[in-house]
Amino acid sequence: MNTDDMLIEKSEGAKQIEKLCNDITVELGLDLVPVYWSFEFVKSPESERHILNVEAKNGMTTEIRFSRAEIEACTTSPGKERTEEKIRMELEGLL
Repeated sequence: MNTDDMLIEKSEGAKQIEKLCNDITVELGLDLVPVYWSFEFVKSPESERHILNVEAKNGMTTEIRFSRAEIEACTTSPGKERTEEKIRMELEGLL
């Protein structure tokens, strides 16, 4: 993991993804432990190697994977909408 990879997980886009996850969680009535980011080293830089780890208090877990481009795009309207759909689909799997 290089400095750019660490910075993207602390970026405004990453914060927006965490907020979307929390908002959708409330909407769905899920009770989560705090989400956190991890990183998959073996993937190419263009792949979905940034992972938002999500765990419901009922023990169910999921990994929502994002590429750097997806994290950066989350601050724009179309990017945010795509990200919201992706998160919603994963979180509904925890119900």
